[in-house]
Amino acid sequence: MKNITSGEFEQLSSYIYSNYGINLTEKKRTLVMSRLNKVLLEQDFDSYGDYIEFVKSDTSGSAVNELINRITTNHTFFFRENKHFEFFLKKRFSLILRRVTSTLETYVSGVLGAQPAMSPIHFQC
Repeated sequence: MKNITSGEFEQLSSYIYSNYGINLTEKKRTLVMSRLNKVLLEQDFDSYGDYIEFVKSDTSGSAVNELINRITTNHTFFFRENKHFEFFLKKRFSLILRRVTSTLETYVSGVLGAQPAMSPIHFQC
């Protein structure tokens, strides 16, 4: 595995943070190396610095897209367990239901309280 120098890691983490808001601390250094090593080998980069320059200069956006996909982990664990549904029902659903009910009550009272545009008197000859 190719090692990333302190300067290269700083350059990469600064670029990613300033452009995408992802904070790569020194604790993530080994993770970054392991996830990007395959790219460096497949695309025959001599260093992480060369790879960073390639990413920055790629106008198609595919290089940065691959970089972000490799260094991030997508978790979609919410709503996979009963506790998540119970939380939603207890905390969020009741709030949503109250808002919808309040909106409907306001609408219905407005409709019922409003005078029709034309009453039967208008139709008498």
